[in-house]
Amino acid sequence: MYGLKELFSRVVTEARVSVDDANVWTVDEVTQGRHTMDAAFLSHFPSSLDGNLVGQNPLDIVVPSIENFTDLLRHYIAAKKRRFTQGILTPDLESPHATLQKAFELPVNLGRKTLTVCGNEGLIPDKYRADKGIVIGDFSKFLGQYAETDVAMEHFLKGLQLDAQYSQLLAGAVAGDIEPEAYECAVRILFDTAVPTARSLVQEVDEIAARNLSGYTIEGSIQRERYGSRGVEM
Repeated sequence: MYGLKELFSRVVTEARVSVDDANVWTVDEVTQGRHTMDAAFLSHFPSSLDGNLVGQNPLDIVVPSIENFTDLLRHYIAAKKRRFTQGILTPDLESPHATLQKAFELPVNLGRKTLTVCGNEGLIPDKYRADKGIVIGDFSKFLGQYAETDVAMEHFLKGLQLDAQYSQLLAGAVAGDIEPEAYECAVRILFDTAVPTARSLVQEVDEIAARNLSGYTIEGSIQRERYGSRGVEM
């Protein structure tokens, strides 16, 4: 495994191509759960390995980093809330592009993660959703069924719309139709809308999960057992 990381380093140096080796782990790391592959992520592997496996099945030795599906959704949402909150409160401490990219990816990624966990917990039909269009359609239905207001759906659709706007902006910049200064200005404007929208959507899904998933608690809140299904203390 060390040799593989060495190879990545050579590619970066000699070809001047950025290679992320953060997802390269040793056998000890994968057998001890010291990686980022959680139970939901690993649940997708059997279908992708079908007919493509040579040698030992890696799933035979991988221990999930987080085994409880409810816990992995809680940890995922808590991490997103912290990232977007930091992006809103301290937007000038770093380039906005990394946080903005996460905001654009959030509607589909959050939708897929939520659907996977809720399917495993029996809240909705449990099925593998690889296609982006299927995730968007199923998550829209999910929000329509479990959100108490239309706000979550509005933020979900707004996030998708902003992602599409950025794709058009980026295409124009790559084609040379948009000057670099104009592009950076537009990115800043998108940041001011996309990141708060993503933060709000995460919060709304957090509340949906707390109402409907057994054992799910919102990070930093009083234990859910003290509350009824609508957050009213019993």
